[in-house]
Amino acid sequence: MYGVQKNSNLAYDFARFEPERKQSVAVEKKTEIKVVKKTARRASPAKIIVMLAAVLAIASMMIYNQVVLTELNDQTTTLNTELEKLQSEKIQKSTELESQMSLKNIEEYAVNNLGLVKMDQSQVEYVDLESGNKVEVKQQQDDSFWGSIKQAFQNLLEYLG
Repeated sequence: MYGVQKNSNLAYDFARFEPERKQSVAVEKKTEIKVVKKTARRASPAKIIVMLAAVLAIASMMIYNQVVLTELNDQTTTLNTELEKLQSEKIQKSTELESQMSLKNIEEYAVNNLGLVKMDQSQVEYVDLESGNKVEVKQQQDDSFWGSIKQAFQNLLEYLG
């Protein structure tokens, strides 16, 4: 029962079989801990006032920026509302103009307000273009005294003839 076991999982302490060593005595050093009382530094009143002024200035700038931003957002909203209203009005006016410009409305206006009537077949006149093309070249006028007398005489002959 107390035989040697093979492949056991028991741990062995081999330190028992080593020769004894002298254990060194640890020397404890006593260190003195000095408690140093630090005196709290007091800031000068001038530094405190400058710091408070800087904090106040920064806070004021942040509040002012928020106010300006809010005002600009309100203006943007107002202008967008006005733009939408004007675009709606434009669409309405365009639709109204298109309805007024229909052929039926134009014809009614021409008949009722202008007194116009539709054209009859008797009013149709045809032009005969079979006579051919003709080109007339206008002669140069003579601007001198004798040229103007000659032109007046030719105009008289054309009028009589």
